[in-house]
Amino acid sequence: MWLGLKLLWRALKLAEESGALEKPSTGKYANCVVANLEKLGKIFKELEGLEENEKVLIRSNGTATYLAKDLAFHMWKFGIIKGDFLFDEFMTQPNGKVLYTTSAEGKEMDFGNADMVINVIGSAHQ
Repeated sequence: MWLGLKLLWRALKLAEESGALEKPSTGKYANCVVANLEKLGKIFKELEGLEENEKVLIRSNGTATYLAKDLAFHMWKFGIIKGDFLFDEFMTQPNGKVLYTTSAEGKEMDFGNADMVINVIGSAHQ
Protein backbone atom coordinates (compact mmCIF):
# COMPACT_ATOMS: atom_id res chain seq x y z
CA MET A 1 0.00 0.00 0.00
CA TRP A 2 2.66 2.55 0.94
CA LEU A 3 4.44 2.15 -2.40
CA GLY A 4 1.26 3.43 -4.03
CA LEU A 5 1.68 6.58 -1.96
CA LYS A 6 5.10 7.08 -3.54
CA LEU A 7 6.77 7.06 -0.15
CA LEU A 8 9.81 5.27 -1.56
CA TRP A 9 10.25 7.79 -4.34
CA ARG A 10 9.92 10.72 -1.93
CA ALA A 11 12.65 9.21 0.25
CA LEU A 12 14.94 8.57 -2.72
CA LYS A 13 14.41 12.12 -3.98
CA LEU A 14 15.39 13.56 -0.60
CA ALA A 15 18.45 11.29 -0.41
CA GLU A 16 19.39 12.28 -3.96
CA GLU A 17 19.04 15.98 -3.12
CA SER A 18 21.40 15.47 -0.19
CA GLY A 19 24.01 14.12 -2.60
CA ALA A 20 23.94 10.70 -0.92
CA LEU A 21 22.90 8.67 -3.98
CA GLU A 22 25.08 7.54 -6.84
CA LYS A 23 24.36 5.55 -10.02
CA PRO A 24 27.65 4.03 -11.18
CA SER A 25 27.88 3.11 -14.87
CA THR A 26 30.69 0.59 -14.34
CA GLY A 27 31.95 -1.83 -11.72
CA LYS A 28 30.27 -3.95 -9.07
CA TYR A 29 27.24 -1.65 -8.75
CA ALA A 30 26.81 -0.69 -12.43
CA ASN A 31 23.31 0.74 -13.13
CA CYS A 32 22.24 0.41 -9.49
CA VAL A 33 21.18 3.28 -7.25
CA VAL A 34 23.67 3.18 -4.41
CA ALA A 35 23.55 5.06 -1.12
CA ASN A 36 26.75 6.59 0.10
CA LEU A 37 26.14 6.03 3.82
CA GLU A 38 28.76 8.55 4.81
CA LYS A 39 26.86 11.28 2.93
CA LEU A 40 23.47 9.92 4.06
CA GLY A 41 24.75 10.37 7.61
CA LYS A 42 23.99 14.07 7.09
CA ILE A 43 20.31 13.07 7.36
CA PHE A 44 20.68 10.11 9.76
CA LYS A 45 23.42 10.60 12.34
CA GLU A 46 23.15 6.87 13.20
CA LEU A 47 24.82 6.05 9.86
CA GLU A 48 28.02 7.94 10.60
CA GLY A 49 31.23 5.95 11.04
CA LEU A 50 30.07 2.61 9.60
CA GLU A 51 32.63 0.14 8.21
CA GLU A 52 30.83 -0.19 4.88
CA ASN A 53 29.99 3.08 3.13
CA GLU A 54 27.92 1.85 0.15
CA LYS A 55 24.58 0.03 0.04
CA VAL A 56 22.42 -0.78 -2.99
CA LEU A 57 18.95 0.76 -2.76
CA ILE A 58 17.69 0.05 -6.29
CA ARG A 59 19.08 -2.94 -8.19
CA SER A 60 20.15 -2.62 -11.83
CA ASN A 61 16.85 -4.26 -12.87
CA GLY A 62 14.90 -1.45 -11.14
CA THR A 63 13.69 -3.36 -8.06
CA ALA A 64 14.00 -1.82 -4.62
CA THR A 65 15.95 -3.56 -1.87
CA TYR A 66 14.67 -4.06 1.69
CA LEU A 67 17.03 -1.27 2.72
CA ALA A 68 15.43 1.20 0.30
CA LYS A 69 11.95 0.38 1.57
CA ASP A 70 13.11 0.50 5.20
CA LEU A 71 14.80 3.85 4.61
CA ALA A 72 11.55 5.32 3.28
CA PHE A 73 9.48 3.89 6.12
CA HIS A 74 11.91 5.19 8.75
CA MET A 75 11.95 8.63 7.15
CA TRP A 76 8.15 8.65 7.45
CA LYS A 77 8.25 7.45 11.07
CA PHE A 78 10.43 10.42 12.03
CA GLY A 79 8.41 12.93 10.00
CA ILE A 80 11.17 13.58 7.46
CA ILE A 81 8.76 12.80 4.60
CA LYS A 82 4.96 12.79 4.51
CA GLY A 83 3.13 9.51 4.02
CA ASP A 84 -0.53 10.42 3.43
CA PHE A 85 -1.68 7.26 5.21
CA LEU A 86 -5.26 6.75 6.38
CA PHE A 87 -5.94 5.00 9.70
CA ASP A 88 -8.74 3.04 11.39
CA GLU A 89 -9.00 1.71 14.93
CA PHE A 90 -7.54 -1.78 15.16
CA MET A 91 -8.15 -2.69 18.80
CA THR A 92 -8.17 -1.32 22.32
CA GLN A 93 -5.30 -2.42 24.55
CA PRO A 94 -5.84 -3.62 28.15
CA ASN A 95 -4.61 -0.19 29.32
CA GLY A 96 -7.46 1.45 27.38
CA LYS A 97 -5.29 2.98 24.65
CA VAL A 98 -6.39 2.44 21.05
CA LEU A 99 -4.11 0.83 18.46
CA TYR A 100 -4.52 1.93 14.86
CA THR A 101 -3.90 0.27 11.50
CA THR A 102 -3.61 1.69 8.00
CA SER A 103 -6.80 1.47 6.00
CA ALA A 104 -7.93 2.63 2.56
CA GLU A 105 -11.21 3.76 4.14
CA GLY A 106 -9.64 5.31 7.24
CA LYS A 107 -9.10 8.90 8.24
CA GLU A 108 -6.05 11.13 8.33
CA MET A 109 -4.27 11.20 11.67
CA ASP A 110 -1.09 12.82 12.93
CA PHE A 111 1.28 9.85 12.93
CA GLY A 112 4.83 9.81 11.61
CA ASN A 113 6.57 12.31 13.87
CA ALA A 114 8.32 10.00 16.34
CA ASP A 115 11.11 11.06 18.65
CA MET A 116 12.25 7.46 19.08
CA VAL A 117 11.46 4.25 17.21
CA ILE A 118 12.17 0.66 18.19
CA ASN A 119 12.15 -1.77 15.26
CA VAL A 120 12.06 -5.52 15.57
CA ILE A 121 13.53 -7.06 12.42
CA GLY A 122 13.47 -10.75 11.58
CA SER A 123 16.71 -12.56 10.85
CA ALA A 124 15.66 -13.00 7.21
CA HIS A 125 16.07 -9.23 6.75
CA GLN A 126 19.66 -8.99 7.94
